[in-house]
Amino acid sequence: MAAALQEAITKDPSKAADLTAKVQAVTTKYQGTTTLADACKAYDEVAAAIKG
Repeated sequence: MAAALQEAITKDPSKAADLTAKVQAVTTKYQGTTTLADACKAYDEVAAAIKG
């Protein structure tokens, strides 16, 4: 995931702040969750943000 984020930022540096904010929002949203389902949702949301 980190590699995909880095690649997206490298491709379009102008999106760095937006992508970082989106990833941070997902991290905050799912912080403290303990279920595998929530972990999968968080992963999917981060992946969607990176893909645009």
